[in-house]
Amino acid sequence: MGRFVGTALAHFFQTDLILLIYAFISIGFSAYISAGHGHPAVGVLISLYFFESLMYPSIFVLGTANLGSHTPRGAGILVMGVSGGAVFPPIQGAIADKYSTRISYLVPMVGFIVVAAYATYHWIKHGFKVKRDHQGNEVIVAPVPREKMIIYAGNDAIEIILEHHRKHSKVGDLDTFEPENVDIMRVVNPYASAYTN
Repeated sequence: MGRFVGTALAHFFQTDLILLIYAFISIGFSAYISAGHGHPAVGVLISLYFFESLMYPSIFVLGTANLGSHTPRGAGILVMGVSGGAVFPPIQGAIADKYSTRISYLVPMVGFIVVAAYATYHWIKHGFKVKRDHQGNEVIVAPVPREKMIIYAGNDAIEIILEHHRKHSKVGDLDTFEPENVDIMRVVNPYASAYTN
């Protein structure tokens, strides 16, 4: 249920903002579990998994965004870097054995604080956006021999395209072009091919 609700929310709101809210709720729930007793604390523990469900997919999406040709390598590092299941349960178990199970839930709370810090950094870095930008990401680059390059792109893609073509273009004329030599058309329609005419 958490994944379905989170996916529906991500259709309308920025992923980093949803992750930030979920992380703060999880911090509060972990604190309550550490201090609470009885059935209410058990209910909060079960609810905690609802908010935890969207965290890894969101971190994965935010962590691999705008990596360009490095996306496969970045995705692999993120997948291999998942070590919380190997490190935190023994620590939590040791605390539960020595003190109590309730107190041991301060251990995952530390992880939720790290997630909240990452989501906060990402949200601030990208301009405190609340609503999801539905603008298309499809990019069409049309080189015009020896003169200009015409770029059709979404809002945040222009600088990435220019830098990518400066580094990776196999066409000699494109190695040295600058933004002033580029005609830019910002695409509103998610299907950029509609603009090629």
